Amino acid sequence: MTDYSQYGKHYNDDGFWRTVKKVGKRVAEPALTLWCVLKSPETPAGAKALIIGALGYLVCPLDLIPDLIPVLGFTDDLAALLAVLKTVGDHVTDDVRKEVLRRMG
Repeated sequence: MTDYSQYGKHYNDDGFWRTVKKVGKRVAEPALTLWCVLKSPETPAGAKALIIGALGYLVCPLDLIPDLIPVLGFTDDLAALLAVLKTVGDHVTDDVRKEVLRRMG
């Protein structure tokens, strides 16, 4: 898996919500799932570090495929989110799933 830790410095909640509003459901859902896992007090620090890196990659305007490119712009972000989600998947609880569904409307 790619080391996304360098992107953690780009993560903040405001940037996250601005980006989630711009991306489609296919990217927003795993991003929101990771955000909910990040906010859970039961999530260990190592998993939170991975999540912050992936969410930082999502909000960072300078990544492998620039987000301004239509259709392709968020494919690398989605790949990063899904890779980290697979890694921290044990921390996606029923409460997290319910919160994601609630926030997705």
